[in-house]
Amino acid sequence: MKDYDIFFDEDEHLYLVDGRFVPSVTDVLSPLHSSYSRINPYVLDRAATRGTAVHEACEAIDLGLEPEIYPETEGYVRAYLDWQNVYRPEWEAIEQIVYNDQMDYIGTVDRIGRLNGTEPAVVDIKTSSPVKESLVSVCLQTFAYKEAYFGEKDCNRYGLFLRSDGSWRFLDCAEYEKKNKFEVSSLWWTLLYAHIRVAEALGKRKEAK
Repeated sequence: MKDYDIFFDEDEHLYLVDGRFVPSVTDVLSPLHSSYSRINPYVLDRAATRGTAVHEACEAIDLGLEPEIYPETEGYVRAYLDWQNVYRPEWEAIEQIVYNDQMDYIGTVDRIGRLNGTEPAVVDIKTSSPVKESLVSVCLQTFAYKEAYFGEKDCNRYGLFLRSDGSWRFLDCAEYEKKNKFEVSSLWWTLLYAHIRVAEALGKRKEAK
């Protein structure tokens, strides 16, 4: 794969690849979260701020640093440490930007590595409640990251839902897809194609100004 000039604007959550705006995994999956529009913006903003703080604390832990822990994040961090004691992860990628240059989408994967010494896995960390739309979304999200990082090579995919009380739920995406009878591959590519076509119809800019 060639080297790309990738820039990420964290405030706007925009990715540029060689000066072009490229859709992110989050952009493509936004239709799945339409229910958020019915939630008070203040509540959403607090949840997003808390989620960012939890992710930063977990990242610090995995980098061998001392995390900043606040009263509103303490339970989530405790849940992450408890999960680690069970699965003993060995990470090869932590908060890493991954770009699928064939299908032209991009995103930041939370974790890629081995759990208890088994085959590689993609893990996405969540602080949201594991309601159905979140479960379907994390299946699609981890598939997109898997395709960008591994290509056609298969790997395990999981969603780790941390809770404020120190508990957690670890979702095996393949098992969830099988149980609920949906094909994650066809669903992801359909959503991506639709996102690209809509962006073209709206005349979305392809070049950064």
